[in-house]
Amino acid sequence: MANKYAAKGVTFGYGSPLVTVASVKSISGPKLSAEQIDVTTHDSSGSYREFVQSFKDSGEVTLNLVYDPSDTTQGNSTGLLSLFNSGAVTAMAISYPMTSPVKKLTFTGIVIGYEWGNAEISSALEATVTVKVSGAVTLA
Repeated sequence: MANKYAAKGVTFGYGSPLVTVASVKSISGPKLSAEQIDVTTHDSSGSYREFVQSFKDSGEVTLNLVYDPSDTTQGNSTGLLSLFNSGAVTAMAISYPMTSPVKKLTFTGIVIGYEWGNAEISSALEATVTVKVSGAVTLA
């Protein structure tokens, strides 16, 4: 029977050595996909189209943060905002510490979006960060 895990404790990190981003509320992605090429010919059997896989895309990762302007992992000097401003391709990982041994999705990526959320009177300051994965994602 397959194990089941609560998502509590999952982390996102960047750089080498890995720096864990503070105050992450949620992580979504990456979403792997592949282009397909239609290779249907007049003699394809059964009147069905045929396809082969082409280039793969590792998609994007979205982080929802409780925004802390003074936190170095989120900020402009060394954090995610700095990675957005520089455009640097950086080593990144999503860690699942509840598994034994700990599993990680590792990849390189670029920060392509940094959005500050609404400053509503009854909610926390938030930010959303979008990372474009460059190349393959490895689960180890």
